[in-house]
Amino acid sequence: MVKYDSFYPSFYYKEDVPVELEIGQVVNAMVYIMTDNIMDRIHLNISSQSFLVVVKEGYKSAGFDLSRRRH
Repeated sequence: MVKYDSFYPSFYYKEDVPVELEIGQVVNAMVYIMTDNIMDRIHLNISSQSFLVVVKEGYKSAGFDLSRRRH
């Protein structure tokens, strides 16, 4: 994400969080979380199409089921 998002680390920070998988196993996942600095500039947070393609490819290569995504 850092490569594709010029607003890091001003508007995001990385954090490891525990995530429970459907099989009951708990794993640590690295996530990016928006900072409060973005709230007054939220219109800048629209991801580019090329960034979304990279994210989708990453999900597919990690084995995520893309049919379960919301958007």
